[in-house]
Amino acid sequence: MRRQVLGCCGFAFALFILLLVYAPHFIPVASAQTGTPPSSTISSSSGPLVWDFAPVGGGTVTNVGIQDICPPGMCDDHDLTIVLPAPAATFYQTMTAQVTFKYTWTSTLPTDLDIFAISPNGADHGPGSPDNTSTGPGEEDLTLTDPLPGLWHIRSVASLVPIPVAAHVVVTMTIAPRPTTPPPPPPGILAFTVLAALLTLFETDCPTLRTPATESRPIMNNNKAYSIRSWPRLSSHRYLSHRRIFIIVVL
Repeated sequence: MRRQVLGCCGFAFALFILLLVYAPHFIPVASAQTGTPPSSTISSSSGPLVWDFAPVGGGTVTNVGIQDICPPGMCDDHDLTIVLPAPAATFYQTMTAQVTFKYTWTSTLPTDLDIFAISPNGADHGPGSPDNTSTGPGEEDLTLTDPLPGLWHIRSVASLVPIPVAAHVVVTMTIAPRPTTPPPPPPGILAFTVLAALLTLFETDCPTLRTPATESRPIMNNNKAYSIRSWPRLSSHRYLSHRRIFIIVVL
């Protein structure tokens, strides 16, 4: 009996060791998702969100699509769910929404970190702005205007990072009524309005246009009578300026 008990204990111990060794190969691991926390949800009533990306390093200098693959060590992922107050098809008819990411880090060597947002339909948004290399405090800002609701992948990507650097992000969501612009007036009404305004301007600022003749005298020549009238000069600077404006509008 004692041997049977020892044999069962030994078998159980060996099975426990095997589980410790091989369990990691059977447990699914979220690739490059080690930030704190790994996921969150934002809405118009949730208030700002904050999280820290895990350190990333290396890089490819130019964008070769690392943000789409997000390999561990070069990229860290955060799953962000965006929730709208109503279905997008009806909400965006009268309202507009913006989700803004303030992405910051501190480095001791020249570093270029980038933030990307991958939409639910797989479209890339990013990198943020300014997209440059900095030493010490660094920052990129990224804004999504009228984003799709659903699961977004927000990724911290090493573009040129000699030493792995962690990043911090603050996310805000704002909604507002969609601006509306009145339709323009028909071309005929607009032209008539401009013409009426110019005629009023001439009458107001150019009194010489309505000044009567100042002198009249008859001249006899070959049995024909002529009447010569002296009219005021119409060469004031204001008149010429208005005349040029009138010609430009009419043409």
